[in-house]
Amino acid sequence: MSMVSKIRKGVGVDDLPIDSEAMNFIANQAGRIFAHAALGNRLPITTEFTLIENSQAVNALDSLSWERRGLSNEACSEWYLISLLAGDIAQFFLGGDIGMQSESEEAYKLLHEHLEKYSTETFVKKPKDMREFFEHDRIVEIFLDNQRGLLEDFFFLNKEVFKELHSALLDKKRLNSNEAAVFFRRVKFPEGFPLYEENLLE
Repeated sequence: MSMVSKIRKGVGVDDLPIDSEAMNFIANQAGRIFAHAALGNRLPITTEFTLIENSQAVNALDSLSWERRGLSNEACSEWYLISLLAGDIAQFFLGGDIGMQSESEEAYKLLHEHLEKYSTETFVKKPKDMREFFEHDRIVEIFLDNQRGLLEDFFFLNKEVFKELHSALLDKKRLNSNEAAVFFRRVKFPEGFPLYEENLLE
């Protein structure tokens, strides 16, 4: 299965009580789906975004498929990480609690791999002393602060489009690539948003 060609099927929101917890979950899912707009023409036409019960499944699939698709580079890796954090920011943006999915063990593992490979500073994944520990945390926080800033600008620029996509997901529970593209084509990106500028050059 190729990257994002199929978001894992699971229990839809029809099976969830629409309380604050469920609404936070839906907002988180919508935010992570919204970040896929940056893929542009790289989004396969077979894509289907489906609301699922286990939010950890979104974007946790096919972590190696970037290499299979010939897209294993810094921009792709950073986009993958920012798409995880997008759910947390979207959840807060829509008036819910701040999400925690980007702080999962899997997300931190991917973050550490990204920084080890692409950071302009020496990044030690497993600090051995206090100096390395503080340096490790400093590099991580700088990277995450930059991603949070990009996402805050991203959702602010596209607040109406995002709310429409969120409403469509509430109504339909799933969107295929053509349905998602109706929203994605209207999305604006802040400078530095990963993958978007690369797509403009293709």
